[in-house]
Amino acid sequence: STWGNIPDAPMAVPLDQAIARILSSSSVDGTLVPFFRNIPKGTVSPWLRDLPNAFQALDPTKHGIGSMMILFVVGFELDQHSTFLTSYARMAETFLVTATPTDISADVAAFVQVCRLYSDITVTLKIPISSVLPLKIACNTLSQLSCTVTSVHAAFLRACILSKCYKQGEQMVLTDYLELDTSRSRLDLESLMLFLYHAAIIAIALKNYTRALHLLTLLIFAVPGDAVSAIALEGYKRFLLVSLIVNGKVDDFAEIGSPVTSRYLRSLVPSCYMELVNAFPKSYEAVEAVITSHSDHFHVESLYGLVKLCLRSHIRHAIKKLPETYSRVTLQTIAHILKLDEQVTKRHILEMVHAHELRASIDQTSGVVTFHSKPALVSRAVMHSLDQKLTRAMELGAKLEKLNYAIQCEPNYISRLLASNKRYGREEEGDGIPM
Repeated sequence: STWGNIPDAPMAVPLDQAIARILSSSSVDGTLVPFFRNIPKGTVSPWLRDLPNAFQALDPTKHGIGSMMILFVVGFELDQHSTFLTSYARMAETFLVTATPTDISADVAAFVQVCRLYSDITVTLKIPISSVLPLKIACNTLSQLSCTVTSVHAAFLRACILSKCYKQGEQMVLTDYLELDTSRSRLDLESLMLFLYHAAIIAIALKNYTRALHLLTLLIFAVPGDAVSAIALEGYKRFLLVSLIVNGKVDDFAEIGSPVTSRYLRSLVPSCYMELVNAFPKSYEAVEAVITSHSDHFHVESLYGLVKLCLRSHIRHAIKKLPETYSRVTLQTIAHILKLDEQVTKRHILEMVHAHELRASIDQTSGVVTFHSKPALVSRAVMHSLDQKLTRAMELGAKLEKLNYAIQCEPNYISRLLASNKRYGREEEGDGIPM
């Protein structure tokens, strides 16, 4: 059996012959990738002993394709040679930080495989922090070929989480990817779900709960699936909690989600989460009682910190509702309504004012809180952000229109449409077909 679709696989290739083949090739040599993909499986184990020294003979800036293919070929032998993991990680790191778009385009699948294997090895060796920079460079290089998500992006975000380098992944988390190209990016469904899940975890760590809610919504309701996965289930738990933090309630996306997701997720999630959702509209005491009674479970799932934020959020959402009833009210009255200490209430209001969540002022002498209804002036930064969002929305609209036209021009679509029209007696010529 061979690794590619090339017939007549040769016999085992010695390491020195493979190195010589790379050294004699040029950057435009189109036979190098088939040469390595045509090597039979299980025949490169003898390379492992001498490969670290032989790899040093390769100049990553000149022999990037050859370096990538050697790492790709050797990668399938590592399960039986765990002592080689450290050496492989060093060689992969050397290649990733110098790889060019030309190197990657020679065999995108091999590049993605090398990145994923390198990421898994650093996790196995318990040094994920060492992979953050190489994988970040790899993602940036990949983006020059296609501005879309790949499985390397998911591996990079996982490394950021495990090493607690959340700021390194912030830019990627905030980026809106408007299209997915599985043919060029080698993206599978699991990698897409892991990317969204890891991105949401980083957004939560950075306290960007609005962005986290957006990513979790995409993970649960926008990604297609025929069954509920463990990733979706873990994401749904966080979706419930972050929804309470951001909106004070959980929106129902049953109409846009897949039937499987809408039908089974609520029944599969532990009951304590739904109890918390149901207690939120009631009172602070009800929310606190649910958290107290299920604290052990929340601790086991490492979500107790996020659950405590829900309790804090309940107070803030209650304060946000006060301007609907009062224009001026004393701190003592607010504290009585919230059933909190007066100083604690004051601290919450000041924090909300500072975070621009509430427009209010406190008279320090009388202890009276005045709510202001006049909206703040729109800054240039806000206008610039709005302009960028409108531009992205227009670009997305143009892409959707182009995609819709391409679908309507598909022969299969046209034949099905004509068959459907004939079945229901709608035989008007050209009905629904782009002219």
